[in-house]
Amino acid sequence: MSTDVRDRLDELRDRANADSRSELLRRALAVYDMLVTNEINGGVAVLRGADGNESRLVFAEAVWAK
Repeated sequence: MSTDVRDRLDELRDRANADSRSELLRRALAVYDMLVTNEINGGVAVLRGADGNESRLVFAEAVWAK
């Protein structure tokens, strides 16, 4: 693992109050799985910024191409 990746994971771990990088990755995978499953089932994920602008998030694009 490169130093840059390790540093970024450690920063995210601290911001997320995770006990370890492993816990951070488990949480991230759980969220990603939820979002992909939602999209496969016809749902839409939307990110709303502080300014109120919304952007649709696409997670399962590769799945739709199959």
